[in-house]
Amino acid sequence: MNYKPFGYIFLVAALTTLVMLLMGYRSEVAPPVIILFASLALYCMGHAFFKSFVFTIWVFAFVAASMFYPSAFGTWFKFDLAILIVPLIQIIMFGMGTTLNIKDFGRVLTMPWPVFIGIFLQFTIMPFMGYSIAMLFGFEPEVAAGVILIGSCPGGVASNLMTYLAGGNVALSVTMTSCSTLMSPVITPFLMKILAGKLVPIDFVEMMFSIFNMIIIPIIAGLIANRILYSKKKWFNKAGSLVLITVAGIFLSIVTIFLPADFLGLLATLKYGLIIGIALTGIVALAKLIVINILNGPENWMA
Repeated sequence: MNYKPFGYIFLVAALTTLVMLLMGYRSEVAPPVIILFASLALYCMGHAFFKSFVFTIWVFAFVAASMFYPSAFGTWFKFDLAILIVPLIQIIMFGMGTTLNIKDFGRVLTMPWPVFIGIFLQFTIMPFMGYSIAMLFGFEPEVAAGVILIGSCPGGVASNLMTYLAGGNVALSVTMTSCSTLMSPVITPFLMKILAGKLVPIDFVEMMFSIFNMIIIPIIAGLIANRILYSKKKWFNKAGSLVLITVAGIFLSIVTIFLPADFLGLLATLKYGLIIGIALTGIVALAKLIVINILNGPENWMA
C-alpha cells in the first residue's frame, strides 16, 4: 500500500489547523485536528523508523475525537455506552491474562531487584505526580480524583507494547505488569484513600472488591485460558475435554447470571467478573475445539 499520499493530507490538515487557530476559529478546528493525527498515523505505517510511533499517534487521534465530540462516545441510538466500560475492561484484562503464565510471576525470583525498584517507583512517582498535577492546575474534585486514580493504577498490556516498541526489556515489563496488577486491589485503594480521600468519598473495601471484579478475576480466567490454549498435555487437546470445558463454561456463566445477590454474599460484587471470565474461558475452549478437532488445524496453531 502506498502511504505517501497520507503525508500530503497531514501537511494540508496541519496548515489548515494552524490557519484556523490564528484566525480565531478554535471551536471549528476539530475536523482538521482529527484528520491531522489520523493521516500522520497512516503515513508513519509506511516507514520502518516511524512505524513504532503509530500506536501513540492513534491514541492522540481518538483522544482528540472524544474531546471534540464527546456526545459521539456517550450514547448510540439512545443506548448509554457507559454501561460497556466495565465489561470491556474485563474483556481486555482477560485478554491480558491469556498472554501471561506462571513463568512471568516466577521471574521475580530471577531478577527481584529490577522488579521491586520498578514497582516501587510505579506506586510512588506516578500517584504523587498525578496528585501534583491535579493540585497545580486546580481541577474540580472529581477530575482531580480521576487524575490521581490514573497515576495509582498498575501497568497494563499497553505498557508492555510500548516497551516492545521502544526496544526495552519486555520480560521485565510483563513481570512488573503481572506483579503490580496482583498488588493493585490493596495498593490502589490505599493510595486513593490517602491522596484523594479529601476530594471525593473513597470506600477502601468497595474499591478493593471493584478492582477484583474488573481486573483480578478476568486475569485469573485468562491464565486458565492460556493453559487451555498453549498446554501440550493431551487432555487439553482432546475433543471431549474441550467440549466439557466449553459446556461447563457456558453453563456456569448462565447459572451465575441468575444467582441472587443474597445467595452470593460477598461474592455479589464479583458476579459480573465471574460471568465474563467463565464465559470467555468456555469460548476459548470452543475456539480451540473448532480449529483443531473440526477444521483439523495444526496443534500449534497459537504458536
